[in-house]
Amino acid sequence: MSSAPVSPLADPRSRHRALDRLEAEITELWGHLSAATARFLALVAEFDRTKAYERHGLVGTAQWLNWQCGMGPVAAREKVRVARAVETLPQISASFARGEISYSKVRAMTRVATPANEDVLLNIALHGTAAHVEKLVRKYAWTQRRDAARTAHGQQTSRYLSCLYDDSGMLVVQGRLPRDVGALVRTALDAASDHLRERETTLPTDENVSAETWQVAEHERTAATRRADALKLLAETFLANGTGDGAWSATAERYQVVVQSRDGGCRFPGCDRTRFTEGHHVRHWADGGETKLANLVTLCGFHHRLVHEGGFGIAVTDDGMLVFTRPDGARIPESGMRCFRGNNSQDPVEHASNARAVDDLESLNRAAGIAIDARTSRCRRLGERLDYSLAIEGLQWRDLKAGAQSAPL
Repeated sequence: MSSAPVSPLADPRSRHRALDRLEAEITELWGHLSAATARFLALVAEFDRTKAYERHGLVGTAQWLNWQCGMGPVAAREKVRVARAVETLPQISASFARGEISYSKVRAMTRVATPANEDVLLNIALHGTAAHVEKLVRKYAWTQRRDAARTAHGQQTSRYLSCLYDDSGMLVVQGRLPRDVGALVRTALDAASDHLRERETTLPTDENVSAETWQVAEHERTAATRRADALKLLAETFLANGTGDGAWSATAERYQVVVQSRDGGCRFPGCDRTRFTEGHHVRHWADGGETKLANLVTLCGFHHRLVHEGGFGIAVTDDGMLVFTRPDGARIPESGMRCFRGNNSQDPVEHASNARAVDDLESLNRAAGIAIDARTSRCRRLGERLDYSLAIEGLQWRDLKAGAQSAPL
């Protein structure tokens, strides 16, 4: 798809025709690139969904993309986010796969898109520029934050908790809490209930309480009574331990030693963590390993646990090189440039096939049944002014309608 250079001295009509061909070639290739990016993100979503990164001892797909594809950490995380978001947006996904919209537009839309409002966003993306889409998304996100702030303020001002004794002398507790506070309280009660349930799995040692009596009493307990006991446990725990800032208890101060390590971060292949690392004995101290730099390597907490508990191994060669191995004994390469790439295949037939597929996007898209020409990826805007207020109202109406339809009766 190469074009001859356009001479500034050519006949004006010929020059315009040559420039038209140049523009058509650029827009057509851009459509093919967009369609290929859509397929790339579909593969990334599948890779992330199946947690394929775990077999390499990595914590996520973004880390694998950084290691294997040379992608920056921020860009890699954004690619994973967009890839998973597009899976839930069939209209945007289909248009993206056809090469009609660019990754820039898709990335912006997925920040606010839902299955209910994606048609509005897609219409703007097809008939507007990437700048239009970005501006609309910013404005709509602002309205969402504004409405959420109003809701939060209303919940905050209407919160209350009342405690009163009834005629029998029992304390009756009733209240309304903001959503985040309510979630915090509910989580604490659930955790305390689980603790009580685990503690009650053993029979009492009191000889005055028979096992049969205890089992009957336990059977009669309900989730509500357990929550009441959990609230008691929370109160007892706070009164016993206080807030931890010295106001209620005289807890001794804790000391922490921070050591600037030699390795500059976790040494596990593919890991990009540089803070909160831990020293690991390559040869365990129980086997005679010394606590000295030659026998220590810094690992993040995640990879430190993998080495101790996950079957991954570390060894040091005679020339001081670190060798990391997977649970199956296979060596993990220090750099992603030496493995897992189709164009690095050792099979010459497979290598040639992969190279042709990557180099010829047009053939690749045709094989996938995607027809792309110079008009496919072009903006369909005719110069009309975009009414952002009207577009935002359309997004809000669709979101409200979807929320009303999904609300329980």
